[in-house]
Amino acid sequence: MTISIHKNTKQSSMSRAWYNHALLLITTILFFSADTLHSQIHYVSKSGSNTSPYLSWSTAAHKIQDAIDESNRGDTVLIGVGNYYDSIKVDKRLTIIGERLEETIVRGDSVFGYKTFILSDTCKIEGLTIITRADSMYGQESYGVNAVGPTTINNCIIKNAQNAIAIYGFGFEISNVVIQNVITGLKCIWQSPSEVGRLTNANITVRQLSSVPQWAAQAAVWVDYGKFYIDGLTAVNTIPRTGATAIFNNSFVAGGGGKNVSVRNFFSYGITYSSKPGNNYYLENSVIEGTRYGVEIYGYSSSIYNTILINNETGLVATSEYIGDYNLYYNNLRNRNGSSAYQGEHDLFTDPMFINSSSPPTTEFDYHLQYGSPAIDAGAPWL
Repeated sequence: MTISIHKNTKQSSMSRAWYNHALLLITTILFFSADTLHSQIHYVSKSGSNTSPYLSWSTAAHKIQDAIDESNRGDTVLIGVGNYYDSIKVDKRLTIIGERLEETIVRGDSVFGYKTFILSDTCKIEGLTIITRADSMYGQESYGVNAVGPTTINNCIIKNAQNAIAIYGFGFEISNVVIQNVITGLKCIWQSPSEVGRLTNANITVRQLSSVPQWAAQAAVWVDYGKFYIDGLTAVNTIPRTGATAIFNNSFVAGGGGKNVSVRNFFSYGITYSSKPGNNYYLENSVIEGTRYGVEIYGYSSSIYNTILINNETGLVATSEYIGDYNLYYNNLRNRNGSSAYQGEHDLFTDPMFINSSSPPTTEFDYHLQYGSPAIDAGAPWL
């Protein structure tokens, strides 16, 4: 599975004037409403004159928070290349965009309880590298993005936090993100049944905080009753045989599912999922490796297809009825367990022949299939 972050390699050759006009047009089109009809761009740059209301690069604010404070609901804050040592509070609907992903860096060595971004209204964040602390192993709770409102995060790198992203009670769209050196990549709680969360094209690398069991490494945690969809997630625990669960649904969800997921090195469960009656939770086209229990299914209306379970103590645990077939099991101590677990008619039990799946596990792996793999064209024909 290949995870990539889109970077505009032509951006550095644009004139800033052209970029500004294009950005304002796109922002107006995407967020057009009474709030954005007269929206403005507020600029942040180390080379600006720091002159309020920061409406050009030449008058740009030196601090991100100053530009946010001068903004009105529906505005855009454009952050130039540089390192910004800020903790940022957003209490109005804004779009916040970094000029260049790997060179626009927000560091949260902060005064707000180690929360780099605190969002209390609808917010979109794009094109930033967010570094919460020098290292996630510091024994204090910290957050890259802490949101109480609908949240969109795209094309970002988030590092060194206990919780990279935490969202409370609202839906979200998170895409094209790399999350590194964290305890938990994405935590979502208190969602109502109507809320929908989507995680797309994400690479999350976690590690456990030694001797603090309640801070066990988890990639994505979903609690309560909303819908949660994952499409394209690589989740790796860098300390094998530690941590908890890569993708964890703490209670019956209203529905959702995961596809194109790879999970590696989580000591408890790779994925545990369920759904409420009348809803479906699915797992498709995924790889689960190096866990105690690869997949746990409980609850109602669950399905699993086209998934490879390899090098786990137990591949699949099922205590409730589900639908499953066209899965591949290899080198698990036990392929299935639980009162409802069964062998699918088209399941395979053979080496999938990955390009690289090393033992003992490392972070250097490639789950593409070699030529001649028995898994090629052996999946469910409708997927």
